[in-house]
Amino acid sequence: MIFSDDVQVIALVALFLLILPASYGFQGMMILIAAALNALRHPMEALLLNLLRFFVLYLPGAWLGNQLYGLTGLFIGASCGAILAGCLAWLRMQHHSGRLASSLRAANPPAR
Repeated sequence: MIFSDDVQVIALVALFLLILPASYGFQGMMILIAAALNALRHPMEALLLNLLRFFVLYLPGAWLGNQLYGLTGLFIGASCGAILAGCLAWLRMQHHSGRLASSLRAANPPAR
């Protein structure tokens, strides 16, 4: 026993650990992409992505999941919101990577 002997607490923690860790990699991706956008001098885009993640995807997903399926739905909705936000951030970073590669090729043409 680590935290509690209470069966309900144990069941709740087990449910949480079953569902939410699936989204942790996507949350980590959001953190890294926000840092990269800051380094690329796009701090407002990093801020907007994080605001979108939390207020448009994560919280509403958790709320809707809770309304539909209770606590299990809350965890699933929060996880889905984080996963969607991570995918959106990945797509934005791909856009910036392509633009950066194009500008580097234009600035450094191959030697002839």
